[in-house]
Amino acid sequence: MTKEETLKMGLDLANKSTIVMCSTIDDKGFPNTRAMMKLGNQELKEIWSITNVSSRKVPHIKMNQKACMYFVDFIEWTGLMLVGTIEILQDLESKKRFWRDELDKYFRLGINDPDCAIIHFTANQGQYYHSFNIVNFEL
Repeated sequence: MTKEETLKMGLDLANKSTIVMCSTIDDKGFPNTRAMMKLGNQELKEIWSITNVSSRKVPHIKMNQKACMYFVDFIEWTGLMLVGTIEILQDLESKKRFWRDELDKYFRLGINDPDCAIIHFTANQGQYYHSFNIVNFEL
């Protein structure tokens, strides 16, 4: 599989996924993984999600910006791991860009809820798995 084919298949998986597994590093240096709602992506380079500022992952991200995002298709049994850095965005412009009406159930005060933050992940490398093949790539 060529790098171009790998990137296309990885992008197809990321584009169709509504959930992404996000791993951050806690204060003891251990990975913590959780499922998150994917709000958007720019190719494979950038991924956006949403979180509560009060969540445990926010202090992890502020302390250590290294992170991993993982997409999986259980039917085709394919996986895409992206490694890079993550940041918390709390500006209104970022919230407006990704806001959806169904997010009201998580943020009682809507888009202006101070507990609402956008997660912005930037990948620098990845690994794609399909049919017992693993392809590593740089972004």
